[in-house]
Amino acid sequence: MALLSALSRSVAGLAAPSNASRVQGRVVASARFSAAARQACFRPTTTASVSAVRASRVPAVASRLRAISSDSATAVVEGSGDDEDDLKGLVDNKVGALYADVDVDDLFGSDDEEEEDDEDHAPARGAAVPDHSGSNPDKMHVDNFPLSEITKAALKKRGIETLFDIQANVLAPALEGRDVVGRARTGTGKTLGFSLPIIESLLTSGDSRDARPRCIVLAPTRELANQVEKEIEATVPSMRTLCVYGGVAIANQERALRRGVDFVVGTPGRLIDLIQRGSLQLDNIQYCVLDEADQMLAVGFEEDVERIMQEIPEQRQTFLFSATMPAWVKRVTQKYLRDAVTIDLVGDSKQKVASTIDVMSCACSHQSRTTILADLVTVYGKGAKAICFTQTKREADEVTAALGRRMATEVLHGDIAQAQRERTLKRFRDGRFSVLVATDVAARGLDITDVDLVVHYELPHDTESFVHRCGRTGRANKQGSAIAMYTPREQYRVKTIVRETGVTFREINPPTGAEVMTASAEQASHEMALVDDDLLPYFTPTAEKILASLDSDAEARSPVEVVAAALAAISGHTEPPPPRSMLTGDVGLTTLVARADLLLPRDLLRAMSNVSRAAADGVGRIRVLEDNDGLCFDIAHEQVKPLLAAADEGALDGIGIEVANTLPKMVAERERGGYGGRGGGRGRGGRG
Repeated sequence: MALLSALSRSVAGLAAPSNASRVQGRVVASARFSAAARQACFRPTTTASVSAVRASRVPAVASRLRAISSDSATAVVEGSGDDEDDLKGLVDNKVGALYADVDVDDLFGSDDEEEEDDEDHAPARGAAVPDHSGSNPDKMHVDNFPLSEITKAALKKRGIETLFDIQANVLAPALEGRDVVGRARTGTGKTLGFSLPIIESLLTSGDSRDARPRCIVLAPTRELANQVEKEIEATVPSMRTLCVYGGVAIANQERALRRGVDFVVGTPGRLIDLIQRGSLQLDNIQYCVLDEADQMLAVGFEEDVERIMQEIPEQRQTFLFSATMPAWVKRVTQKYLRDAVTIDLVGDSKQKVASTIDVMSCACSHQSRTTILADLVTVYGKGAKAICFTQTKREADEVTAALGRRMATEVLHGDIAQAQRERTLKRFRDGRFSVLVATDVAARGLDITDVDLVVHYELPHDTESFVHRCGRTGRANKQGSAIAMYTPREQYRVKTIVRETGVTFREINPPTGAEVMTASAEQASHEMALVDDDLLPYFTPTAEKILASLDSDAEARSPVEVVAAALAAISGHTEPPPPRSMLTGDVGLTTLVARADLLLPRDLLRAMSNVSRAAADGVGRIRVLEDNDGLCFDIAHEQVKPLLAAADEGALDGIGIEVANTLPKMVAERERGGYGGRGGGRGRGGRG
């Protein structure tokens, strides 16, 4: 029965491989607390001041309840007068049922408090900002920061128990009202870094709400704008948020603005359109955020940004986040931010890629690039989410078509309509397909937390794009991998990236056929496990027929072989992988290792020519092994057996030849030419 079940699952998996989907839950707010209430209810006091504190707690608690909901606060406070016990009873009866997360005793505070100086605990304006970088997780726990209980509860329901460095360092000066300039690596929680203090300030302000937005966030791309809006909505779902960008009907955005919003997040171009139409009023803006300011410059939004900044009241708090500080960003900082504090977690460090990312490089030929890409995704992606970056839209379409023959793949680039873009991203987040092929512009601002692998199908021309691409994985302190594919002609770009970003590449070879088959089998096994039991009855009759045929046919496959065949079919492999170079990934070549004392490339080629001129002419690039332990080279697959036979017979002047199952360590190749053979140029051992 176990074998029958496994076989049924294999057939079902082959027919319709299933993917686990993730459901995002909304966080429901429970309560909000005001700064006045925190001071009145939680600040330690002397015994002499207890009565004064008790007298002040009634309006303080009322203020905190007002932040929960104006309706419930009104119902609770009406008729309570100045008697704390009456108010506490009403809170317990009427509000406690609505907001079960709130401890009413905590809301009112305790009279059994120790004596302490009654000064503000926040640092004075202009004081040094406490550095939380590198703090241990306990110190970074959300309970150790001046956040309201509603915010803490929302964060914890989202699985956020600790703050990242950028969030912890920004919080204190931002809650003081300071303008903030933040620098941190991609994927380190910058969005929550500026949204947390703004949310806290709005919750505790006690200001009445009207239709006009109180916070505006400028983002360079629609994807980043969507990400920011969702982050804010998840942290404080009771506040009204709106994301605006081009490519969709502006009328819907105007209607939402008329209904009223607290946060408006958008791209500068659409924000300008709404301002010009009179739909977006900025006279009530208290907080302004420029997110990824350097990318605003990169996509040509600098004029729009400055125009919007001039429309916002001067009495505002401004946050500017930028990975780099080009001249325009510095000028905007000086012109529009006042007495700003800089939180720089990058500094002069050249290491611009997060330490949570394993960055690898893989040499390949232009002809074999697409095939090697599919193998890299299979072996290193392991069926999880992967993003492949291309330079052009045409290339993105071609790669998608090629990968689609082996794995579920979709594309994202500038020619994709906005509605389709959003459907594609949702399907990717939900795990409906595993590989997203995207251009740099289309992928700006993508925030998909569980991307395991990023592949640079072609290296970008600027290092900032490389850093941004890598930042799509290894986010939120999770581990990720990035692979840079390059041809010999692109090797200089790898060196430029190393020099300008400080990243250390781990060189890998194109996966062997055996590695690809093993990884494919593991993924197929995982897909079999995802098949719903209710689906098995539809495939059980066929599975029974297959098992019955095993008993009647002596030459039939064994049960294990039948399951193995099903796994191969599920993974899309019905034939053995063709021979392929371990050095370049080129199909039809086999990589060999030659060993002899003091062996030079010219000695190898001379010995091979004496046996077979065709074999010598078919030699590809020759690589020298470390410690002069031999040579590694490619040869046409049909020449392998004759050459091995000649070596066994001693016809190669004592040179031993063997097929490379794994690549030995080799001396770094010269920047140009290599070491002779086909494509070897004039390197050492060349025959020209």
